[in-house]
Amino acid sequence: MARVKFENVTKRFGDVTAVGNVNLDIADGEFVCFVGPSGCGKTTCLRMVAGLEEISDGQLFIGEKFANYIPSKDRGIAMVFQSYALFPHMTVEANVSFGLKIKKVPAAERREKIDWALELVDLEGLGDRRPRELSGGQRQRVALARALVLSPEVLLLDEPLSNLDAKLRLKMRTELKRIHKTIKATVIYVTHDQVEAMTLSDRIAVMDAGKLMQAGHPLEVYAHPNSLFVAGFIGSPPINFLDARLEERDGKLFVVTPDFSLGLPEDKAATARAWSGGPKVILGIRPQDIYETAHAPALPWTDNAVRATVDVMEPLGDAVVATVIAGQQVFQVTLPPETEAKPDQPVDLVMDLDHLHLFDPQTEEALF
Repeated sequence: MARVKFENVTKRFGDVTAVGNVNLDIADGEFVCFVGPSGCGKTTCLRMVAGLEEISDGQLFIGEKFANYIPSKDRGIAMVFQSYALFPHMTVEANVSFGLKIKKVPAAERREKIDWALELVDLEGLGDRRPRELSGGQRQRVALARALVLSPEVLLLDEPLSNLDAKLRLKMRTELKRIHKTIKATVIYVTHDQVEAMTLSDRIAVMDAGKLMQAGHPLEVYAHPNSLFVAGFIGSPPINFLDARLEERDGKLFVVTPDFSLGLPEDKAATARAWSGGPKVILGIRPQDIYETAHAPALPWTDNAVRATVDVMEPLGDAVVATVIAGQQVFQVTLPPETEAKPDQPVDLVMDLDHLHLFDPQTEEALF
């Protein structure tokens, strides 16, 4: 295991800054996911840890060693690529043992490590097969076993599940968590899939346009996003954003849209009053925090009701995601499967005011 630390790490390709001034401290044995849209710099960060990209500015530490100029082979890392990069003419065992042969590991030790890795990834009995004789999930596990036999201090995974179907991705997420629990290595995982990041990691690092936007425990980032981008990227179905303004009414602060008003709880009102911006805000509320009145839990507020018309309903089995229209406002709500709501019919809703988010429309930073 090894700690990985980014200190003001920047990567430029000519005049283009792919990664700008990233600071992140990854603890020994921690599973961290870099997540963000395509082109945000997450894979570049991974490749800098691997030594496949030079660092333009800043410092990278692996363990306690300054790693900027350490060759890849001496960094104590192993990497699983998105394409798996298996040798098609080699058997599973030959693929898995390739790195050990390069390191001149004795044959008896190689045999022991190969057997351990194949058992760990559930590929026992398939050592004589070639990649073309394997399923996509089995190929992914071969690539993982090839990395694990090297006993890396840091395991780097670059979107390893992106080529798998949905059912297999779900299974492999469970397998990766089990394997991490067994090997206890530091893992850095890159994905554009926020569900993968939320379910796999101890912490997620959300990136956009080469910048680290927020890092923290998945549920902490979900519940307390620090910016409009993070709030919109994390969560499924995505958070609703509505243009609104702050307005005082009889000593109480409301967040007001053109079609409905919500009274802010005192703690949130105090934060909003202390904010130095103007009255305009962006209101954010997740579909899961909007309830059909007939099925709502007991909520301690009165200024939180909205009447809307159902537009489209998307049954998911355990819930129904409905797009509703309240005046000119269009947003999504998550309804229970037993809902009696129907398209083109009115529905009464209540909002959980404890889980409202407000954002500065100028800086896009969160007020709360």
